[in-house]
Parts: sequence; structure tokens; C-alpha cells
Amino acid sequence: RGQLESESVSLIIEKGCLDGMISDPGEGVENCRKTVQECARVLTFGGCLVIISHSNAHTEDGMQWLHNIVFEGLQRYKEQPNDEQSVKGKKESVCWEIEVHGNDEESMLQEEEQSGEIPEDASPGPAVYVIHKRLRPVDDTVNDSRKDAKKEELEQSQTIPVRFFSY
Repeated sequence: RGQLESESVSLIIEKGCLDGMISDPGEGVENCRKTVQECARVLTFGGCLVIISHSNAHTEDGMQWLHNIVFEGLQRYKEQPNDEQSVKGKKESVCWEIEVHGNDEESMLQEEEQSGEIPEDASPGPAVYVIHKRLRPVDDTVNDSRKDAKKEELEQSQTIPVRFFSY
């Protein structure tokens, strides 16, 4: 079948594949989301997905890409039935942390002002996204009558932390 086992890869490097796929006006966005979801499935806990993309989240368009493609793909994985597991007798669930490395628009504009030239199509260039897959302890002390409500509340309030690094 050729399919990798779940949680079998500790490092995935994606360099430009998503950028190419998203250009398909019909299925591009959906295929990108599915690709991120599949990467999330095969990635081990403690592993990293590294995405190198021209969609730089230091820009508005890049933030939209991050939300519409990366967050959506990761969230879809979290909806899988196996997103909660028992590790050494403790229940834990998947959580994600994202680092965005690259130039930001402000730094780029400052550099170009010093040189005296600001091209119309100025861009901060590509970004490197380092996405960490982690386990988070699940609070099992909530009694059964409140468990479903507590779980739903946690799922709705979960966010994916993003840290930005500019050079």
C-alpha cells in the first residue's frame, strides 16, 4: 500500500511542495490541507515538521496561508479518533507549537529605505516554519457528568502557539 505508519517519522522537511500545490485553483487548498494532515499523522511525538515556503507569516497573506492551510491541516489531525492516548498510565493529547523564521516586512522596508530603493513588489522573502508535535496531559480529575462539557470547552479554547523570529 505504501502508506507510512502513524507516528513513524521524527523529521519531515517540506520544501516548496505546498507552494506548488496551492497554485491549483480547483483542488490546491484542499490538497495542501490534506498534506499537512498526513504529515501530522505520521510525525512522532517530539518530532518536527519543517516547511519552507514563500508564504511568509510575517505578512498578511502569509498569515492567511498559515491559518487556512497549516492550522486547518493540524486541526483536522486532532479530530482523528487517536488524538488522545495513554502514555505510562497518563492520558495525553496532541498539541502543536509553531516557530516562524524569516524576515519581517518592517525590517525589509527599513533596509530598502537605507538603500534608497523600494520596489513595488517588495517581499520579505520565504519563511521557515518549524512545527513541533507534543503531548499535553489531559485532566482526568473532572467527574463524568462534567467531562464532556469540559472536553468540549478545552477543544474550543485550544490555540496553536506561534513564535516569530526575524533576522
